[in-house]
Amino acid sequence: MRRLFSRVILAGCFLLLAVASFAKPEPPGNLTKILGEVSEMEAKFERGDWADARETLEEIEAMYSGVYASYKQELPAELHKRFTSSTNALHQFLEAENAEKTENSFISMQVVLFELMGYFDYKVHPVIKTLKKYIGDEAQEALAKKDFANVQSELKEVVTFFSKNTSLFQQNGVSNADLQQFMSRLGAAIKQARSEDVPALKSSLDDLEQQIDAFHKAFTKI
Repeated sequence: MRRLFSRVILAGCFLLLAVASFAKPEPPGNLTKILGEVSEMEAKFERGDWADARETLEEIEAMYSGVYASYKQELPAELHKRFTSSTNALHQFLEAENAEKTENSFISMQVVLFELMGYFDYKVHPVIKTLKKYIGDEAQEALAKKDFANVQSELKEVVTFFSKNTSLFQQNGVSNADLQQFMSRLGAAIKQARSEDVPALKSSLDDLEQQIDAFHKAFTKI
């Protein structure tokens, strides 16, 4: 009996060690700060401040290098290569002041950044926070001011952002049916903003926020 009890205890210890070894580390402060810098860089190149945008990208790269050096074992080498490739391309397009290619390269970099963040223990994944910001803050605020052009602009950004991050949602347990429903509601909301149908648009934005909350629940189960 004692021998059996000892084996049970030993097995329990191994289980705890296994769980601990797979536990995600706390998010490093600089990784969260990078997301803020990414938003600033976007605002800078969108208004044509190319030199400032390049400086911000250099700051992002420096902070990322420190994060990767500290968490090299936790982060896949393939993701690291994709991130550095995306920042190298972004440098070129910022230097060339090519708005379209800069935007595309920026989105690619942001997608990889969100994937990297998935290896840390965020209580609310940054991809969810970003969706909430676009819809719950910016689109809803634009609607309150009846700035329908801005509502359309924010929702179109959500379409691009969401499409680029589809695989991340799938990896975190969001079904294809839910993804399609979200895109369908987005399309309806854009049409409602175009026709300035306030009641229908308000209802659609509320529905989209509720679906983002459902996505968050799926993320927390993984």
